[in-house]
Amino acid sequence: QAFHKAHLDKEWKVIIAGPEEVPAYVDLLKQMILNLGLSDQVQMIGPVFSAEKETLIHNAWIMVVPSYSEVIGMVNLEAAVNFVPSITTFETGLIDWATGGGELIHPNVDELTAKISESAAWSKEERNERGKRSRQLVLEKYSWDAVLPLWKNTYQSAVIDNTYQAN
Repeated sequence: QAFHKAHLDKEWKVIIAGPEEVPAYVDLLKQMILNLGLSDQVQMIGPVFSAEKETLIHNAWIMVVPSYSEVIGMVNLEAAVNFVPSITTFETGLIDWATGGGELIHPNVDELTAKISESAAWSKEERNERGKRSRQLVLEKYSWDAVLPLWKNTYQSAVIDNTYQAN
């Protein structure tokens, strides 16, 4: 719906990738694509892995992940590592995402429509700069090098501060 409401030129495409685990939802999406006249612009390709996934992400202008509940939203991190900015929701826990070149929205059609329209209007330079900033944010705050020491410190302090007391 958001892509349709954005009224982008016909050269813009949406690729929906991922498992089709809920047949009724998949059927609803396919019917929506047909009813909105988007069959030439929206493609559902199912799950993708490895090199195919990397290529798909690398070739994207922007990744759109309007999740209601995905914790951290790993696909956002994968996109950023490939210099691709993403639109995602506050519900992914990526509260600093906009500081790194991505876009944060609430999961509703109007906000998503606005961000799709805005991202389609970016110059190539702005899009590339956002991709670089997204990657830098992931390297600084979400990579193993950044996160592992925090987890290590957390576990060490829990062991030191919370000794087991037997009765």
